[in-house]
Amino acid sequence: MTMTIRRRVGALLLLAEAVLVLLVVRNFFYVTAWRLYLDGPAAQASGAAAGQRFEVEGAQVMPQILTRDDDRLRFALRVDRPSTLRFEARPAERASYEVALVRGGDRQILARGEGDRPMRVSQPLPPFDGVIELANHGPVTWADVRIVRDFRFVPHVLVLAGLVCLSVLLRRLDPAFAVGRSERQVALNLALLGASLAAGLVAAEGALRALGPRLGPGLAAQRRNLGEAWPNPRWQETARYGARLRAGLDTFAEVSFGDIVWMGFVSPEVAPGRTRRFPFHTDAEGFRNAAVRDPIAVAALGDSFTDAMTLPVEEAWPARLEARLGVAVQNYGTAGFGPQQEERVLEDFALRHHPRVVVVAFFAGNDIFNAESFDDFDRAPEAARPRPPGWRIKDTVARFDELYLVSLVRAGREALQERWPGSGAARADEHPREGAVEPAAPAGALPGFDRGMFTVPVADRTLRVALMPPYLNTLRFSAEELRARRGWALTRRSVERMQQLCRAGGAELVVMFVPFKSQVYLPLLRRAFTRDELERDLAFYFRGTGPAVDVETLAAHRLAQNELVGALCAERAIAFLDLTPTMEAEVGSGRNVYFPDDAHWNAAGHDVAAAALAELLRARGLIAARP
Repeated sequence: MTMTIRRRVGALLLLAEAVLVLLVVRNFFYVTAWRLYLDGPAAQASGAAAGQRFEVEGAQVMPQILTRDDDRLRFALRVDRPSTLRFEARPAERASYEVALVRGGDRQILARGEGDRPMRVSQPLPPFDGVIELANHGPVTWADVRIVRDFRFVPHVLVLAGLVCLSVLLRRLDPAFAVGRSERQVALNLALLGASLAAGLVAAEGALRALGPRLGPGLAAQRRNLGEAWPNPRWQETARYGARLRAGLDTFAEVSFGDIVWMGFVSPEVAPGRTRRFPFHTDAEGFRNAAVRDPIAVAALGDSFTDAMTLPVEEAWPARLEARLGVAVQNYGTAGFGPQQEERVLEDFALRHHPRVVVVAFFAGNDIFNAESFDDFDRAPEAARPRPPGWRIKDTVARFDELYLVSLVRAGREALQERWPGSGAARADEHPREGAVEPAAPAGALPGFDRGMFTVPVADRTLRVALMPPYLNTLRFSAEELRARRGWALTRRSVERMQQLCRAGGAELVVMFVPFKSQVYLPLLRRAFTRDELERDLAFYFRGTGPAVDVETLAAHRLAQNELVGALCAERAIAFLDLTPTMEAEVGSGRNVYFPDDAHWNAAGHDVAAAALAELLRARGLIAARP
């Protein structure tokens, strides 16, 4: 063997050692965790009582699976490498749990536990193709159930150690195997370059982590997908209102999935999933208007159905009402607001600008219940205030995904897509307008249901509909039960107070009843499905929210809140507009007025509401008809 060949062998050994080091680093960052979700592809049929939710705990979103007294959850998986099953079992009272691995006819118990306190489990798993079973006796919440691929470094380290020993041995036997001076210098330079690059990346990562929420909404969105509960820079906490939008915002909003999906009630696999980007501005008072105006003709008060954060503001019902009436309609809606906050908005902002009409959009989905929670908030010390709701987070996360540098690169790429012509994402001025024309129904199409998404052929069109479980759950209450709630007394008091404020300010109060999706679509679903089919499908939505309610009870209570609010308005001589029959008629004609995967109206729904409201205001002489 010539000296040149021996030196090349030495150089190749050095190169192989470097490659092995890089492989170890690569394997470290490619350690991947797979979260097990009830609506994920691995989940098999389990107890109908099991539910899924996402809760904010500290600064992190925690995925949770809720089970009742006895349940058995099954997840079909194929794991090709040694891994670890991790979760925390949280019993609501004394309970027991069991984790088993089922392969063919063999059932192997992996872990057992019993008690009334949280129990953290980290159970090694061999490679397998089978089913993981999570069984419980007594109510248990399974928190952050995930399978984490083990970090495999021992084989590489052993090979690396062998190569190093071989290199040393060869050099001792024959110095000709030593790398030449020029090769050593190149290797040293590369090592120094790599070390400098690594140090720079570590420093940059540390700086990004230190800056955290101050890095802007793009990076915040990336970290949000990983479950980090950063403060939303668009919102501010106030003692008088709780969370409300900041004044003077000038940014963009992006919506890919509806709230029924991102809150974890329905899988994104069955949702339309179309990205919409549009400008998002607030005026000097913190509401979605181009500017503060004075005087105004109509003040629009409400929650997320009024501020319409899922749409460009010009498609929200206040803007559509202004276009129809030709008078100034100012939007004072804020997502999450209830009756007491709307009363305060009226007093603090709207009446300053001398409206002739004040329209309060009462949302049946949560206004009575929001009145209770805001009353608790108003009375509670800072530490006792309610936590914000969580959201669905990524179910597959590699260790490199958790790097802030990776999040920064992805945020930058999305920002370029937003500004670069021909971007794959919808442009701010090219957002899709949904609900105008639904897809045609194929000949002989039958109604169906898939993991929370109804598909219903109506008038030669196909409507896709997912319901919001907490709102559907309110249909378990009769009008008498709702009337007895503290939230109704608080709502009634706020409506009466708003009427007094309007009279003192020379304005007329109008209450517009905004139905939730189940109220509008339940008659259609009852026509499309048999009773047994519909009860089976609706049981999907009651997982984790309480016992399932039969269809007849839901139908009997469907208009309970309509009756309550309508009676209050009649008693107080307040103009009242119930949008339920109008929206129901639109749906019956084959037109979706809500986003399929969201609890809120689409552009068509807002336009329908504006048209009905404009007709009422003209008919009552509150706003003069256009000449």
